[in-house]
Amino acid sequence: MHQTTYSTPAGFVAALNLDLIAAAAARRQAVGKGAGVRSEPSLAAGSVDLIEIHDIDGRGEITATARGEKTARRRAPAFLSRYHDHDGRRLAALRYLASVERIGGMKGSALSIEADISGGSGGISDGGVTSRVQDVKLVQMVHGLVNRWKWDPVCRDFVRTVPRVVLLPRRGADRHPARRPITAVALLNGILIDGLSMAEILRRFGWSVQSKQRDTLTESAEEMLELIADKLGLSARVMRN
Repeated sequence: MHQTTYSTPAGFVAALNLDLIAAAAARRQAVGKGAGVRSEPSLAAGSVDLIEIHDIDGRGEITATARGEKTARRRAPAFLSRYHDHDGRRLAALRYLASVERIGGMKGSALSIEADISGGSGGISDGGVTSRVQDVKLVQMVHGLVNRWKWDPVCRDFVRTVPRVVLLPRRGADRHPARRPITAVALLNGILIDGLSMAEILRRFGWSVQSKQRDTLTESAEEMLELIADKLGLSARVMRN
């Protein structure tokens, strides 16, 4: 606790909340779990895994993490575990995820940045704004790619139409009323931002979990990540099994 006596019950509750938040932030950054560098405890920071980082060169494998220590690395979405750490699809997904998270921390400034982009303004001041504009552009590019929207070379932007659906409920009398279409962006954000499994995504949209639908979503997700990796110049890093 931050103090030993409290003048009001509200003061006690406030101090208790601060302690709970601090403890949760420390757990998220794995503070106290072995030696090694950690980020400053913060609930805004993503959860981490404690790992040994290895570098590979022409002489073999070299351990980059100091002996007896663990490096705190941001925990990647579970779907990306199928890819090697340096696979282009994994790197592309993490780049998209980082941009989305930075945009989410703009506290309302995203709307003005969107306006600057759509309006083609060239007089954007710096001080961090330029990098945020780049984040918005990257997210817009990813959404355009996965939706398969047409690129307009004159406007230098995608022609936005209806969102692409990767899993559509059947028509007719046998259609289940609870099932909703799953769009490409909803699938991408589900696996990367929310860290959901395919079964969880199906249930979120009212589908029963069946292997056919799960395989359809998995194939669509893998195809999208490969497309994004190619667009970001990471296709040479795609590692085939």
